[in-house]
Amino acid sequence: MPRLQRIITLEHRHGLHARPSMAIVETVNNFSSTVLMRHQGHEVNAASILELLHLQVTNGATLEFEADGDDAEQVLNALQNLFARRFNLEL
Repeated sequence: MPRLQRIITLEHRHGLHARPSMAIVETVNNFSSTVLMRHQGHEVNAASILELLHLQVTNGATLEFEADGDDAEQVLNALQNLFARRFNLEL
């Protein structure tokens, strides 16, 4: 199983609050790979909204995602697209 990493910058004026966190969880749950997110020395399961919210990620933060599984590249691409669209929350 491949293990891949991707660095993504959060560009959302309100940071990683409940709606974008839920969008991350929903995206990750569409794939079979295990996905971890790292921020400032903390590592959490990207499929857990509570763990994501606990990090209190602010706008401009650099996040490291690591996916482990057969569809690791696909889940990382989906996450990168989700962040690029700013979670479809801003006009």
